[in-house]
Amino acid sequence: MALSILKPPVHKDIKIYTQAGSRFVSLLTADFLYSTRDIFISSVNQLSLDNKNGYDFTFMQPQKDMNGLKYEKLMDDPIVAVISTKNPLSSSSLLSIKDLRDEQFVAYYRSINLRDFTDDFCKNVGGFVPNVAFESHDYSSIRYMISKNKGIGLMPEKFFRLQPY
Repeated sequence: MALSILKPPVHKDIKIYTQAGSRFVSLLTADFLYSTRDIFISSVNQLSLDNKNGYDFTFMQPQKDMNGLKYEKLMDDPIVAVISTKNPLSSSSLLSIKDLRDEQFVAYYRSINLRDFTDDFCKNVGGFVPNVAFESHDYSSIRYMISKNKGIGLMPEKFFRLQPY
């Protein structure tokens, strides 16, 4: 007769902070969990002051200064101008950011990194500060306002194509 010691299953917890790309991260996480059933993943979209250094991974857009951060670039996602078919610029096959100087924009709130990036791009490359007529945290609201020709949006191309409308 042999005696075996039974050990309880080991549950590995992975904590993820998602600063940008929550839809992408959700799909990635679902695929990962489908193939790895003994791991628990918790994901948050806002930093908790109690746990601000307690995350295993952070998904984010690059910041202006990435010095001192260990990171792995996962993908490139070019920014595209999203324009209502009612806007005369929509018939152009190729636009420069400078062509958008006199347009109204719909955008994310300034607290979202993408907004910082697009505002800086307009200023540094286009030579203008965007005239934001509507801002929101909600992608669907932004896309709706674009469809009603209330402004132009600057969005990551893959994100725009993945999002249902």
